[in-house]
Amino acid sequence: LDKFLEHKEDIIFIAENGALGMEKGKELFSDILEKNKIEEFVKLGRTIPNAATILSGKKAGYMEKGNELAFNEASIGMKTLQLVDDLLDVEDEILKVAIFEKESSYDNLYPYYKKFEETHTVVVSGKYWMDIMSKGVNKGSALEKIQRYLNIDKSETVGFGGYLNDWEI
Repeated sequence: LDKFLEHKEDIIFIAENGALGMEKGKELFSDILEKNKIEEFVKLGRTIPNAATILSGKKAGYMEKGNELAFNEASIGMKTLQLVDDLLDVEDEILKVAIFEKESSYDNLYPYYKKFEETHTVVVSGKYWMDIMSKGVNKGSALEKIQRYLNIDKSETVGFGGYLNDWEI
């Protein structure tokens, strides 16, 4: 993201796997997760060995203290990451729940969370990461929102990505 900041006045940003769209510091759209589901995701994450849950909010990212490896990994892409005592006490509008596991998100996280696919978007977003957003939220649906906003079609649009959470682009 830092590489694009010099062009921030010229680019519309899609963030949090499509849950947030921003233009020139103004929110174009957002999809907020329900508090009761956030609580369910956090509590489930606490039961999984070596897992760390991060809440991606509009103000910042939040992670409970105690998993230095996960904090270091998350800090690479999340400059506003804050350590907190309890994720359930966070006061922010949460766009995405990200779960880190140091060996394999697909093998060690996805089996726990796949049951939520009927009501939420659940995606393996990296070797160590899995993300949960509101149902239908993804980078492709966000790109479609931006196309409608700008009144352009697919032939006038470019998108790029590097993992399974970029598939819909």
